[in-house]
Amino acid sequence: MFSVIRIKDLKSGKQKKITTRSRYFAPALSPDGKIIATVHVSAQNDYAIHLLNAENGHLIKSVETPNNQFPMTPSWHPDGQQLY
Repeated sequence: MFSVIRIKDLKSGKQKKITTRSRYFAPALSPDGKIIATVHVSAQNDYAIHLLNAENGHLIKSVETPNNQFPMTPSWHPDGQQLY
């Protein structure tokens, strides 16, 4: 199963597709709107948090979870410096 991440500009109403045919879920936009933190599940069921560029969907960083633990929903600290 695949997913698509889109961003919508609330002022203009325009949508922008960030990813296609991805294995992401639970995306969380950073407070400054520049980074999307999302849960990635590989085809082998390995879990990681991926940080994506919100403009183009390119992978910035991948953080594997200890012991392949399942991350539920990433959430940003209001200052945008930490992810929970």
